Amino acid sequence: MSGYEGKPIESGGNFAPGLIYLKKEDGIWAGAFLPKLLAESTIVRLFLLGEGSRYFKLVYENPAVKIWEVKYPDDIPTKERYLNLKFPEGELYKSWKLKGL
Repeated sequence: MSGYEGKPIESGGNFAPGLIYLKKEDGIWAGAFLPKLLAESTIVRLFLLGEGSRYFKLVYENPAVKIWEVKYPDDIPTKERYLNLKFPEGELYKSWKLKGL
């Protein structure tokens, strides 16, 4: 469904609210039903619908794989503890070690 062009059809009722996406390519119709919450997610908007984003830049694409570069805003605060690549000895370190190596 990548590169979908057009408006989704909103399904009604309380049973299965969501969006139906349809695409016609080379005379063949394809479709997908997505629950509304999923349809509004970033991964669906980027991967399935081919929408752009100011924070994600598509850097590689083939029929099965897409890779994005993340562009963080300049004013985003950073926390050094999230950037640490070395675990202190202890349970956390042990949980990340591969057994048998």
